[in-house]
Amino acid sequence: MWEKLMSVKGSKFEEKGDNLVKNGNTKQARLEYLKAQEIYRLHQIEKPDLEEKIAILDKNLRTEHEKSADQLELDGELSAALNELEFLLYLEKDENRKNSIIDRIDALQEKLDNKQSDEAAQRFFESGNRLLGEGCTAEAIVEFKEALRFERISLELRSEITGKVKALEAEFADIYLTQARKYVAHGKQALALAEFEKALSFLEFNEETRKKVIKEMEKQQPAGEGEDISDEEWNEAYGSFRESLNSFLGFDYRPAANVVPCLMNPNWENYLRARNRLGGLYLRKAEKNRDSGKLHLALKLFHEAASYFDPADECSREIKRSIKELKNKIG
Repeated sequence: MWEKLMSVKGSKFEEKGDNLVKNGNTKQARLEYLKAQEIYRLHQIEKPDLEEKIAILDKNLRTEHEKSADQLELDGELSAALNELEFLLYLEKDENRKNSIIDRIDALQEKLDNKQSDEAAQRFFESGNRLLGEGCTAEAIVEFKEALRFERISLELRSEITGKVKALEAEFADIYLTQARKYVAHGKQALALAEFEKALSFLEFNEETRKKVIKEMEKQQPAGEGEDISDEEWNEAYGSFRESLNSFLGFDYRPAANVVPCLMNPNWENYLRARNRLGGLYLRKAEKNRDSGKLHLALKLFHEAASYFDPADECSREIKRSIKELKNKIG
């Protein structure tokens, strides 16, 4: 009696699935067939005709989803295409075909990641251009550099953004280079070096200009005492660093009608310059001790210098190379 009741219940799900197939709703039909299949299975009722219906339905669904995935990929709808392939993988029983689908999913996922990175970078780029138009140049540079953090963006977009960043960096750096050269003309080497350091802090993407500035700085080192740093210079750098850090941490954005809204803490650039300047002093001191054979002290100072630079900066990478060389020498 119980088996008969279950058979009737299973038949109702199966019948419902048949009607859905006639109406073209194959996905829902499959769900109804699976309900019937489970009822029959639990009560050991054999229904080979249902198994055949499911097999035919699955074959048709695989064809349907594969074609859909192909078309969606051609249309650039990569996320939707991935969904189709995931369902196709679920339907597939053949192991070789499964592996082929998995390979395609992996390739499409990488393509989607590249596209999303490009779109995200483009948003930062557009934000930077808007800020530039509003007069927020420092904030615009930050947005452009954020766009460049995405490793998967297209070469064309990367080239366009890098070109704009280089131009803006050079514009900012030139302000400090001009002041540095004025100090040089008046024989004020310590002040000149401080301005050169500020200029360098802007030249993250201008490697050639960085090298020229560094060479220009080297010419200002007095013979025999090039890397000595006065107490005045240390105190000034520390004071500037502490003051800019407090300003940066203490900033609280409150919109005002007469203020152009910018997307970053306005104290960031001053803090970054002060941080890099102090790091530059540690770097000079580290190099002096290294050159004079005080390797352990130099190693400690290089580590100290590294903490003041962004890990992605060329200066930071150079410090890491120096640390590695020193460790090899010390043994």
